[in-house]
Amino acid sequence: LIMKLLLFYGGIVLLVISFTMLSLQQLSDSSEFKHRFHIIRKMGVSNSSINKIIYTQMSIWFGLPILLAGITAFISGQFYIRSTKEAIRLYIGMEDLYLSLYKMIITIVILFTCYFLSTWVLFKKNIGSE
Repeated sequence: LIMKLLLFYGGIVLLVISFTMLSLQQLSDSSEFKHRFHIIRKMGVSNSSINKIIYTQMSIWFGLPILLAGITAFISGQFYIRSTKEAIRLYIGMEDLYLSLYKMIITIVILFTCYFLSTWVLFKKNIGSE
């Protein structure tokens, strides 16, 4: 139980810190991008195209680190489960471990969605692209 709680709590705390840093970085750069998007708007690019550009930028800035972290977590998780399979089976149970992993993934997806959407909306407001 302690191992499960520590891993779950530690993972969620680190993800919240990472998502916060990604969000703050994008929002702090929005003042610099405000001028760029103003020039793009003057060139005749529609607001829907600008919103697509912002969405693509947010997807890359948020998606790439999460994708790399997910791949790394999957590989290291497989190694960990294979190397401690008997201890997991004895103390936790494989079904309980997979249920905990499922709950953690759902929590990560919810956190990611909330951070992504809030950053996207605030970024659009900061550059005046509503």
